[in-house]
Amino acid sequence: MDFKKLKGLFVESVEESANIPVKANISPKTPTIQATEKTDKIDKTDKKDSSENQLDDKVLTSLLKAIEKNNLPGEDYIEFMEALKAMQTLNLDEKIKFQTVMATLSTKGLTKARIMESGDYYIKILEAEKEKFNATLQSETQNQVKSKEDSIKSIEATNASKAKEIQKLTEEITKNQIEISEIKKKIEESKTKISSTQNRFLYTFDYLKNQISINIDKIKTL
Repeated sequence: MDFKKLKGLFVESVEESANIPVKANISPKTPTIQATEKTDKIDKTDKKDSSENQLDDKVLTSLLKAIEKNNLPGEDYIEFMEALKAMQTLNLDEKIKFQTVMATLSTKGLTKARIMESGDYYIKILEAEKEKFNATLQSETQNQVKSKEDSIKSIEATNASKAKEIQKLTEEITKNQIEISEIKKKIEESKTKISSTQNRFLYTFDYLKNQISINIDKIKTL
């Protein structure tokens, strides 16, 4: 299927499902960034980036590309939704549209079981992409946060030792403290960026997963 058509099956559903809340399902295994006490002069009133609760087009494209790459041959959930989309301008009850598409595609061998099985298959494709994302996120956390935290510990250990030395080392200690402050600022920036990326991914992932699940539930009632 053409990627633009595939994307249209989901993106156009955004307006239709604007009032459907999407809950991010963050499992305990998903690496998350915990807020730390800020030693710098920063406003303590944390304001969550509103963009985290919006579909991320880059993530959406990546997830849909995975579905496109693994599109099953023959008629399945994707073809069913494509046929359903073609009826969107008709002034018919949604259930009637579902039944009409089901009746039409059944002549090509499509069954309810096939739609639901393929829908579950595409959810698994999304789940696999989520696992890849979590692995990448964990690696980025290690590279951008943990290494910097280890750097701070090393510098603080050096300072503890140098504090016992004579007065001539005071200037070096002060310089190290400034370096620590700068590293802490970079850590906070990295944590915010990683957390925002994680939340946008999970929101977009759950949106797509919910879309498939909702349509499968509707198909079950046919």
